[in-house]
Amino acid sequence: MIDDKYIISMAEAVESVRKVQNKINNEPYRNHSDLWSGADVRIKNINSSNENSYYPFRDDFQVNTPYAKQLSWGFYQIRDIFYSKSLIKNISKYELFGRLADAAHNYHKVYGDGNEKDLLKEISDEAMKILKEMFKSVRHGIS
Repeated sequence: MIDDKYIISMAEAVESVRKVQNKINNEPYRNHSDLWSGADVRIKNINSSNENSYYPFRDDFQVNTPYAKQLSWGFYQIRDIFYSKSLIKNISKYELFGRLADAAHNYHKVYGDGNEKDLLKEISDEAMKILKEMFKSVRHGIS
C-alpha cells in the first residue's frame, strides 16, 4: 500500500519548489551570506582556490561561481524543503546536493558566468526533476 503521507509530502514539496522559483525574481537572496558546504558539496566564489582548508582530507565537489551567495541561498531553500517534508530519507543527501551542484556546474559550462536568476532557476528545475523521479518510483494504483 502506498503511504499517503509520502505522496502528500512530495506534492507539497513540488508546491514549495514552485514558490522558490516564483521568489527568485524578487531577489530574496540578496541578503544571504552563508556559503553552502554540506553533503560533499562546497560553493565558493569564482576565484576561490579548490583547497579545502577546513577538512584537508575531504574531496568535496566544489562549485566556483560569481553567484556563490545566491546559489547557496538556493541550496538552503531546497534543503529546507526536502528535510521539512521528510523526503531526504527517500533520496540520499549526496545524490540530491550532488545533482544540484552538477546542474550549477553544467549551467556555467554552457553559459559562462550567465546570471544569478537563471542559475537559481536551473537548480530549482533540477529539484523538480528529482521530485518527479521520486513520484514515478511510487507504485500507483487502487487497492
